[in-house]
Amino acid sequence: MSVLHDGWRDGGVDFEAIARRYARVALDAGLADAPVAVPEGPWEISLALAGDADIRPLNRKWRGRDQATDVLSFPAHDGSVQDGHSARQMPGGTPEPLGDIMLAWETVARDAVADGRPAGDHAAHLVVHGVLHLLGYDHETETEARAMEALETAVLAAAGLANPYAEPAE
Repeated sequence: MSVLHDGWRDGGVDFEAIARRYARVALDAGLADAPVAVPEGPWEISLALAGDADIRPLNRKWRGRDQATDVLSFPAHDGSVQDGHSARQMPGGTPEPLGDIMLAWETVARDAVADGRPAGDHAAHLVVHGVLHLLGYDHETETEARAMEALETAVLAAAGLANPYAEPAE
């Protein structure tokens, strides 16, 4: 895990611990029915707790959107499997890279305030969302979005966090 923006260290919230915990929770929940073939573990996820200035050029390059966003995910594999194994085999015991996730501090903090949620809860949701993308879940169609949102909501509810898709209380 890389912390690239000081905002993640300010405010007394251990965002690094939150990210580690919810990445594991999301992996546990999402692996069984992952839409793509996931290589056998152990796995490794690269997570960068960055800022808007870090994420904006990547969002422009990979998604064609010239603005910061809260989270980006970059899967390391395309789900192709040959004889029950990933096309790329890692040496014995070496973690299989699942991909990279990047969160942008300013956008995460701003959205948490706008939604009336603690920043730690919002970051937890975005880590879950990012990990599920690495496992092949998506929200390009209405059906995909409903399935992914239901899984995210269930994962967060099991950890005692509120539904991130519920309308904020006034």
